Amino acid sequence: MTYTLSDPNYSLAGETKLADILAKALSISGTTVANKTYDGTTAATVTAGTLNGVVQGDAAPTVTASGTFNNANAASGKSVTVTYTLSDPNYSLAGETKLADVLAKVLSISGTMVANKVYDGNTNANVSPGTLSGLVGDETLVVAADGELDNPNPGLRTALVRYKLSNGSNGGLASNYSLADTSGLTATVIQDSAVTNAAASIATPRLLTPESGQTGGKTSDVLLPASYVVNTAARINAGTAQSAPGNVVAVPSTVSLPFAQGEPLAVLSTPKSDEPTTPVTLSQARVMTGGQGSGVSDGTREVRVPVSRNSLAEIVNGGVKLPGGVEQQLFVVRK
Repeated sequence: MTYTLSDPNYSLAGETKLADILAKALSISGTTVANKTYDGTTAATVTAGTLNGVVQGDAAPTVTASGTFNNANAASGKSVTVTYTLSDPNYSLAGETKLADVLAKVLSISGTMVANKVYDGNTNANVSPGTLSGLVGDETLVVAADGELDNPNPGLRTALVRYKLSNGSNGGLASNYSLADTSGLTATVIQDSAVTNAAASIATPRLLTPESGQTGGKTSDVLLPASYVVNTAARINAGTAQSAPGNVVAVPSTVSLPFAQGEPLAVLSTPKSDEPTTPVTLSQARVMTGGQGSGVSDGTREVRVPVSRNSLAEIVNGGVKLPGGVEQQLFVVRK
């Protein structure tokens, strides 16, 4: 440091002092942080933007950027702390906070199986999930699966399998992963075995032989797998009340009928589409067709009901054996 005096009659020696030259603070614009797939770390990939405020005539310093997510887990709009390093110590650049996404890691699965099943009327598939691939480090997850067949009927069917991931061990969180549904797997729906009815008869579908002069027994009629008999002597419109199958001889209090008092009635399996009917259960039909003083329990007496009006075929005890608590539905009609 030197001094200059205005009066030449005097002199003043210079001296040395200390002071700081501060690095000039710069700003930056356009820095971006890349989204990434979950990898178990907090590392972020940062691309530095453009420096602002460099002194005219100076070469812009080289800027290096690095970033760290606030945690490693998958989520949208996560905070990333960005720090900068400049190649020229005459300048400084403060860090900042940016946002980026950590995406769930897509897993793959191999060995999923869809089991064959016996026909049960629904499209539910029996699925055994396979083995997951693509987990980070030694993390594990629990995988469950269900599926749906494209058709419930017997035959070779295609299944769509849906997976559900649950938290596992070693830090494995289901939210950090995704697993796509599997399509194209196949399974066979097997035809159920012959139905055993309430009378312990094995059902055998067959064509009826027409009877001369009678209606209802056409050669094109095919019976459902059920217990039935062919009765050529009695028809719904013939015979006495207790000899003709299906004739109503008693009405329990639990049944409300839309017919006139004393009107001749009968129970059918398949009424005409345009005739008045009242649905009844097999238990109610036992009472209604049982007669008086028979000495046979209503709960065990055989019930024989015509398939349709004037039909040769009579359904025995509802025809098929149903699950406990489920009964065949029959119909009360005018004779």
